[in-house]
Amino acid sequence: MSDTDIWSAVKAGDVKKLHKLLEDGKPSADIGKQIDSSQWTILHHAVMSRNLDVVKMVVEHCNPDITAQNFDGLTPLTLACEQSVAVEIIIYLLRLEMDVESMEANECITPLHYAVFQNRIDLAKELIANGVKVDDLLLRDSSSPLYIVAIVTGNGEMLKCLLDAVDVEVPFVANEGLGFTLLDVFAERASYSAEQKIVCFEIFYKLGQLNSNAGGNGLRYDVADILKPAVLSYTSTSLIPYFIATERKWETREEILSLYDRLIPDYGMLAMFVLCECGPVSSDRKELDEMLENPYLQEIIIQVADELEQMFRNTMRQDEEKIATEAKQLLEDFATFTKSIQLESIRKVMPPAVHAALLTKHLMIDKPLMSSRQDHVAYQPIIDNMVIMGGTEIVDEIVEILLFNEEQLMRPDLVYPLLKYCTTIFMCPDTLPSALKRKQLFQWFMHLFGTWKMAKDISRPLLHVFTLKRLARDVVRETLWNRAHKVARARKSATFFDRLQSIDIPNELKGYLRYSDYTSLQYFLYHMHDAINYLNESRNQAGGD
Repeated sequence: MSDTDIWSAVKAGDVKKLHKLLEDGKPSADIGKQIDSSQWTILHHAVMSRNLDVVKMVVEHCNPDITAQNFDGLTPLTLACEQSVAVEIIIYLLRLEMDVESMEANECITPLHYAVFQNRIDLAKELIANGVKVDDLLLRDSSSPLYIVAIVTGNGEMLKCLLDAVDVEVPFVANEGLGFTLLDVFAERASYSAEQKIVCFEIFYKLGQLNSNAGGNGLRYDVADILKPAVLSYTSTSLIPYFIATERKWETREEILSLYDRLIPDYGMLAMFVLCECGPVSSDRKELDEMLENPYLQEIIIQVADELEQMFRNTMRQDEEKIATEAKQLLEDFATFTKSIQLESIRKVMPPAVHAALLTKHLMIDKPLMSSRQDHVAYQPIIDNMVIMGGTEIVDEIVEILLFNEEQLMRPDLVYPLLKYCTTIFMCPDTLPSALKRKQLFQWFMHLFGTWKMAKDISRPLLHVFTLKRLARDVVRETLWNRAHKVARARKSATFFDRLQSIDIPNELKGYLRYSDYTSLQYFLYHMHDAINYLNESRNQAGGD
């Protein structure tokens, strides 16, 4: 009998031959230390035989180094794990280690890691039963098996297995820095399928024994408990549709149910705003404001601008009339809903979100020129609903931006629908930047809609566009503006518009006071192409120079 014969029998997994060889004689003393060209020991090869009897005979008769590493840095135990050999072989090798904790502390990838990555529930249970500890750092350590299950693989059964380990603490201790629990960390980082994430969330949630109501419709979440996880999940695999679907079973108001149905799945953050206002809370709803004021959450919430932009774009779809019609109705209904929003944190985020949506490049570049009354009549309600959500205070700045970028845009048709909400651009010329006053599109609008005084300050007024009716409008607007309380006027443009609407005159005249009546639109359209031609000629001349 030679060592070579023993190696051959081990490699072949031939139990009978190996048994006979070992009975016939004793192998050399160093056979357990011998290595082949890949630095494999005889125990490495025994593992690859996938036969527990072969492994046991090698251990009992060859005195192998159980911690020896091959060329790839794998010990017999980690090789067994990597190659998914039978659980009994892995556990047998594991028991050979006298100090399991020391072994795990010194190895980056432990047998439990392999069990997790390979979704081997049976192996994980046996490892834990044989003394392998689940890392008590839980989700704080990105290399821990529990973190990998919760954040990377999303195997719910494996997660329950690890959390059932006796040394695992409830993972809901707040992070000292940002005030986030480990449930929040899970919600933010886990990016596998929604189905898997929901299963894992429910496991974590029940483990934490958080507040919830249960009834015939199943679990009902307290908004305060799921607000942070919901918002944080928005940037990975969003849990918001799940929370909305859960709450929908309890909601009875038809208008809220309708919003939920139409906002999910494309407008998740907007749906979350509805849930914050309408979902159940066990304490004062204003506490949600404190949570949403977290700067980290604010950075996520402001992404609602992307959803508003998408809805805004859908209202103008030329290729899909059904999509456009549904988007217009949804925009109107959500704008109506925003009038009842009480949470200050949500009310604060809407103006900048609407501001960003109204200045989307898609609108500036791709939207066809609105050259007919029908185009503007269809577009005006869209703008009206956007302003309802964002407030009139943002309009002057938007108009200034549109006018300032005249060379790139040359789109007076995008400016006109906003004029009904403008104040400072016509009423407070001293507040406007001097560079804007030199812009040709701005000057054109001043000649068409500004006061005689403002037009005169820019250049010689065009007498043919001034009428007695227009002069009367300017006088009324200026009178109401000057009578408005100075502090209120500085704080809210809406004060001025409310005063315009309160005048006891026909609605057509009220529209005229706000540049939004039929005659003002016709007047604008009559002169619009002249303005575009003028801007084109000016740009061509500038390019030639």
